[in-house]
Parts: sequence; structure tokens; C-alpha cells
Amino acid sequence: MARPKKIKPKEKPQVEDSAVMSKDKEEPKEIENWADKVDSDVYIHVEKMYPTIRKAYENREEANEAIEEYWKIFNAEPDDNAMYAGNSKCYIPAVRDAITARAKRTLKQLFPTKYSHVEAVGSDGQDPGPQLALLEHYIRTTKLKSVCRSILLSGDVTGQWNICMDWKRSYRNISGVVRRNPILNTAEGSEVEVQDPTEEVDEEKDEEILVEGPDISDFATEDLVVIPPTCNNLDDADISCLKLRMSKAAIQKMVMSDRKGTEKINPQKKRTSDAGIRTEGTFKYALIYWAQAYVEFEKGKKSLADIYFAGEKEILGIIKAPQWGQKRSVISAPVDRISGSFNGKSKVDAVKFLQWNLNDFWNMGQDSAMYSLLPVVMTDPEKNPNYAMMVFGLAAVWPVDP
Repeated sequence: MARPKKIKPKEKPQVEDSAVMSKDKEEPKEIENWADKVDSDVYIHVEKMYPTIRKAYENREEANEAIEEYWKIFNAEPDDNAMYAGNSKCYIPAVRDAITARAKRTLKQLFPTKYSHVEAVGSDGQDPGPQLALLEHYIRTTKLKSVCRSILLSGDVTGQWNICMDWKRSYRNISGVVRRNPILNTAEGSEVEVQDPTEEVDEEKDEEILVEGPDISDFATEDLVVIPPTCNNLDDADISCLKLRMSKAAIQKMVMSDRKGTEKINPQKKRTSDAGIRTEGTFKYALIYWAQAYVEFEKGKKSLADIYFAGEKEILGIIKAPQWGQKRSVISAPVDRISGSFNGKSKVDAVKFLQWNLNDFWNMGQDSAMYSLLPVVMTDPEKNPNYAMMVFGLAAVWPVDP
């Protein structure tokens, strides 16, 4: 009888978790900012982009007004489109309920099982367990399910799915207690410390660690422009631009992070048109145009660049994109693709008149029901000149000729 062969277990690949590492373990590369080189060809080429970007945002104003109208329908806010002007001011959230139901159903299909969202099949026979575990970890830490729900809702309202991908890194201090042998004395002429092995003491230890990982956020469709607007693929566009709104502290944080790695700030939903310093109530913020375009940093070789405009003559940064794939950080796609247009059409547009008519008919019915419940009293105005004092509801007292 032949002896069975011993099968050696496959060696699992060594995977190092890069989410948390020591600060001294990796030093990021220094970032070169071409905005300081005013006389360079790169700066002159980038400077010509600003008027084009401004014009692209001006061309979006009509579409932005329509999107604002769609959001009012979704949020059940009455506006000037109501034809009936009576006492009842109700709003039936029919469109909102339909969009929410669509988003809930799609979200259930995208995230069917808790903590199990990714599957992989390989041809080399290796177990992809560590990679799948890392992806599941990123799905939880980035709160991807919550982001996807917001994207699905805004996609039906605006007609466009939008998401911004980035790699975020930050440093934080951790304090802990370590048990160790106390130091008795130090030998003269050397750095060797003599410890007492018979006793242990608690000592505080502070450590600065680096936390990094993917950052996923959604943004408003009105804040994105693509030049030319007829291209269907974002990577084929000449310029893509997104509005960033940052406070003074956020800008300072971004300056510090630029020395260690780029970091983007998620734009808010308040819309404005021009770059520069803006004041909204008591909140002062900077509106910056973050453009991405392919720029010829080296002769005959174009690379993706992150460009930050703070005004027509103020360029804060022209930085070669650090990502290896040289793909844009913004992912945007229409819900229903339209030939010859980058942006899609809102799902609300086809049913907006039905929603407005539904509100009008409902309010008419409410007022009619109220009138039918009111008791009608007839009185002679000559014998009862103060009949108006008897009125306690609409159509309660009618003056008639006896």
C-alpha cells in the first residue's frame, strides 16, 4: 500500500495593516507646487482655464434653478407653482415617498447581508481573505451604506450620481500606561540604565500615530462642471471642476496636510457663483474652485493635476496628482444616460405637474369639506346691523334681503 504524500499547507501572504502605523515609519514625499512658478509654461496654461470654468458655471444656472425646484418637491415645500390659493396649505409628499421607496429597495440589493458585501474568485488558488477583510473594513469605516443612500436619493432628484474619492490621513496622540521595572541608576560614562527586576511600576507613555484610509463623500450636482459638457466619460473631459467651501481652520489644516499628503474638503450645499472669500451670516469661508485637468509638467508627457483657484488671478495650487492610476477623484454618472450630454435628467421632471395638481386638488377638497361643515345663518342686515359680530367661521352668517 502506497504511503500518502504529505501536503504542505499553503503559506499565507504577509499583509500589513496600513490603517494605523507609526509616524516615523513612513515619511510622505514633498509636494511640488507649481503655483509659485508664475513664469512657467504650466502656470500660464492653467491661468487660461479660469474664464472657461466661470463660463461653465454660468451656463449651469438654468439647470441649477430646475434642480432647486425638484428639491422643493422632494422636501414637500410649497412654492409659486401652486395654482390654488385658498385657506388649506397642505402638501402631499407623493414624490418623496416614491423616491424614498426606490432608494430603500436599491440599497437593500446593494447591501443584502451585514458585514459580507464583497466576494472574490481567483485563478491562482490563493486565499484572498486578507484583501476581502480589508475591503469590508473600509466599507464600515467610510460608512459607505449611508453615503450610498444619500447618493440614491439625490440621483433621482437631480438625475446625477456623484461621489468624491480621496485618501485621508491624520495624526493623533494616544496615551497609555506601561508596566516596567523601575530605573535605579545610570552607569557612569554610558547610556546603560540599571533596572530593578524585583519591582514593577506604571509609567505613562504618549505615542503619536498616523491614521489613514479612504474617504468617500457625496456632493451636490450644482457644484460640478465638466468641460466640454458633451463628453460621456469624465476621464475624457478637458477640465472637471468642483466647488470647495472651507473655513479658515480647514484651509490651515489643508496647508499642513499638503506637506504630508493631499486632503480634500467636502463641499457644503450652499451655492455661490464666484471664487474668493464669502460671508454667509456670521460664517466666513473661502470658495475655491478645485479643477482637475491633464497638464504637461514634462515636455511631451501630460499628467493629471489638482488646481486650486481662489480668484481670476489667484491660483493657490498646481499640484501633480499623487494617485498612481492618474484617474480623477470625482466619480459622476447620470441615472439615465442622454446622448450628447454628461448630465442626466431628473426623475422628478416627468411627474412635477402631477405633484402640483395633486396638491391643488387636495387643498380644494379640504376647503370644500370645511365649507360644508359650517352652519349657514341668514340675517336681515337692516334689523341686525352688527351681524358681523356673530361671525365665528367662514360663511357662517349671510346677509340677505328678507
